[in-house]
Amino acid sequence: MRDENTTDLIRHLGVRPDLASLVDGMDIHVRTATAHTAIEYRDDSIMLETRTGDGRTYGLFNLADIVFRAYESSLACLIGLRVAILSAGIQFNATADLTAFGLTPLESLKVGVAALSGGAVDALERGDTWAFSLSNVPNEGLTHIVCGIGALAPPEQVKFIEFHVMNESGNHIYCGPVSAILRWREAPQGLAADTAIVRLLHEWNYDDRPVMAGPQIRQWVGVRAVAALDVDLKPSGSANSTAARLRKGPQRHRACRGA
Repeated sequence: MRDENTTDLIRHLGVRPDLASLVDGMDIHVRTATAHTAIEYRDDSIMLETRTGDGRTYGLFNLADIVFRAYESSLACLIGLRVAILSAGIQFNATADLTAFGLTPLESLKVGVAALSGGAVDALERGDTWAFSLSNVPNEGLTHIVCGIGALAPPEQVKFIEFHVMNESGNHIYCGPVSAILRWREAPQGLAADTAIVRLLHEWNYDDRPVMAGPQIRQWVGVRAVAALDVDLKPSGSANSTAARLRKGPQRHRACRGA
């Protein structure tokens, strides 16, 4: 809203069916009167002075409904913005925005996890471990949620995170250290980021087993090595190139074969 008239922006959004829900509860008369301290407080209501001179009266229950709806709309817009930034692959460490709404760090992270999972979330704090209960989240979507925590910037006192997941395949536990998430978040793009996510998947467990075990890591290293050889060796497209022979896998010499 920088360099714009906030009241006009809210008014224009409010008349658009596709955007009106973004500013639900953001009453322009309440906003203007609050900005200019043009409010008369009464026992069971408030009276707002307007530019036209005719006052508007709001009962306390009606005013409370307006305030809570505006609060919810503002928080929803903020969470939507966080998810959009995360989906674009942009990492950031803003934490004051959610706490400004009166949310504790655990509640802030719970809100973010709910946005990433698309469902209801329960949260529990156990010392340096925070546990979240999720439902109807497919197994393949769990790593997306884990990586999203990096953008939600968990506080330093949180060392481990657990996800207790219930879906069509049963009940599962997806857990691991926050340090692996932060290491991936801070890694520069390219090989460093790829290595960090592989390390994260090795340090995080799915039902007491590493998400990415040793054989999978060795396969990933091999694929990266082949890719590097394709770049470094000439001619890389040749059928006799080292990269091409690696792709074919080990070949047995005729002398080693049986008669």
